[in-house]
Amino acid sequence: MAKRKRTTSKRSSARAGVDLGSLLGILAGDVRRIILLELAQSPREVTALAEAADAEISVVSHNLRRLRDAGLVVQTPVSRQRVYELTRAVQASRRGNKITLTIPA
Repeated sequence: MAKRKRTTSKRSSARAGVDLGSLLGILAGDVRRIILLELAQSPREVTALAEAADAEISVVSHNLRRLRDAGLVVQTPVSRQRVYELTRAVQASRRGNKITLTIPA
């Protein structure tokens, strides 16, 4: 009997978690790192994140989608805006100018 090849869609793999290689790729983006650092301080709207990253809103939105798909960020609708924050699984601590993110395996 032939073995069947397992395939997963992007959505199902995002729900199941992200492998280390994918996570490192996600964290490698400068805009994504800035977003994570900003969200480690407090929840933010897209416009505030775009300003902090010195990037267009569309670029920040694209990067937020990647972070959401990886399970690192959640969005909450507030009035007509969306507020983004780190998921409860991601721990953030700050010492001086250094912010440490702990992401569970």
